Amino acid sequence: MSTKSHLRWFSIVCGLGFASATWGAPRTHLLAPSGQAPELEALAQNAGAVAELMTVTGDDYLVTLTAGSAGAVHGTELDGNHADLSVPFESLALVYYTNPSRNTKKPRPTPEESRYPRVSSVGKAEREMSCEALDVELARADAVRWFARARGALPYTHAEAIKVHARNVGVGFGIAVAAVFIAGAMADCPVCFGGAGGWGGGGGHGYAVPPEKLRFAVTAADERIAGLLQLKSEKSCAARPSLQEGTTDLELWSKVSSVTAATESAEDADRIALLARTEAFDLLGPKAVHDSLSRNISWLPNRAVVASDDGQGTGMENVWTGSLALAGDDMVLRFKERDPSAGVEEREIRVPFAALESVDLREERKSHTLLLTLRDGQFASVQTDADVRALYYDLRAKLHAAQLTRGAGEADAAAVASATAELAALSAAPARHGSGDDELTAAQ
Repeated sequence: MSTKSHLRWFSIVCGLGFASATWGAPRTHLLAPSGQAPELEALAQNAGAVAELMTVTGDDYLVTLTAGSAGAVHGTELDGNHADLSVPFESLALVYYTNPSRNTKKPRPTPEESRYPRVSSVGKAEREMSCEALDVELARADAVRWFARARGALPYTHAEAIKVHARNVGVGFGIAVAAVFIAGAMADCPVCFGGAGGWGGGGGHGYAVPPEKLRFAVTAADERIAGLLQLKSEKSCAARPSLQEGTTDLELWSKVSSVTAATESAEDADRIALLARTEAFDLLGPKAVHDSLSRNISWLPNRAVVASDDGQGTGMENVWTGSLALAGDDMVLRFKERDPSAGVEEREIRVPFAALESVDLREERKSHTLLLTLRDGQFASVQTDADVRALYYDLRAKLHAAQLTRGAGEADAAAVASATAELAALSAAPARHGSGDDELTAAQ
């Protein structure tokens, strides 16, 4: 086939693909209330539409819209006790909805979550907002971020985002080229591809947003939240309380800004800033992000090698299993120990990153481990069922941040001494593995 024929078939493929997405059940619309006030007003008057309302408090309602007073979306819940709801516009963070179907013989379709918004960065409109309006926008951005983080999505660093975007552009180009030649081949030999079958329809429920899109959504939300907090600080707006008792949103932002400024010349400044933002913005709510930056691990005190070339563990008589979490300036270790006399007890050891001397990645043929060395000479090998490289980069970034701000770490010498003493005790009282009540179990 000629190039002109290929291009003609490519256009047909695109047209059929678009049609397949629009035929069948009514299309799902995505509405992010920030910057879409006219659309929100129109939606509120669209009685009979089915909508999923995601609010700034982290609540999620599936409703059939009904008529009501201005300034709010009204509806009747489709789940639970079919209660009547009224949600003010300023309380809405995200809305999925479908227009009512004219075919009354078919049930009204529920919205499909196959897309997720990337909120815009701060611009001229936000810079002209009042403090009250900034808080509304901040609550919405926090909620959009939280709904994605609650599904396990983490943000990208700037370098990671560029790399993923470049890969996607290459893949998309390859798919487009392949589509042209496949379409041409189908024209030359229809029976080779099963005849002139349909392209399949849209519709169906329970679509999931791809993890990559959620990660880009969190990345965009982080940027917007940072911009809004900076504006609040510049305008001397009143601070809002965070989920961390006694801490406000502006105090968290001040800490993020301080860490970023102090480490901007570090080799991994991008990841240091990302971790600082993630920990701080997770505390903005609207609800807690469970197990934020936490991994299940095996902790082997004073063991530099944990696996032989044949993959069989060595020195496994002293292994503590549990979890490792990043929490501010500390690495939090949690172990659950079964004691025949006391039942299950959880041991928590908070190790300031100021207590660490180095973090190294040991790559072997069949296993990768981390070697953590403390400033007093203690060391431990760490294995994880998660991405060991990601944990390595995070721990290294935390260590570099602590080293660049060592003055603050030195001030809490008591915390460092306490942590190193507790870790030393793990070697003195070896963990026993086997069966029965003495077995250690991974922290849940």
